Amino acid sequence: MVEKEVLRIAEDNGLLFICPGCNNLHRVQHGIVKGVRYDWDGNMIAPTITPDIVLSWTIPDPDNFDLTNINKKCHFSIENGIIHFYGDCTHLLAGYVIEMIPFNKYDL
Repeated sequence: MVEKEVLRIAEDNGLLFICPGCNNLHRVQHGIVKGVRYDWDGNMIAPTITPDIVLSWTIPDPDNFDLTNINKKCHFSIENGIIHFYGDCTHLLAGYVIEMIPFNKYDL
């Protein structure tokens, strides 16, 4: 079985990966950068990224588009290619432990 990479390198020391909870890409920065940075073990197949990652954003409420927003949150840690979603995530995988998804699977 060929092991596949679960990370992609982005500019400015960015790391991209597929979040199965949000059904979207997430990006974090590592190394020497301005702002929030994460430590990465250099592994592209089964990475560990520390500390835990908290991403928050808002989206328009589809039932009240012009007046309100819905708060979204994805809070997780990554250890040896496994994502540990914390219970305060706003998606359906809150509290679950899931293997990272290889990029090759979706040809991104």
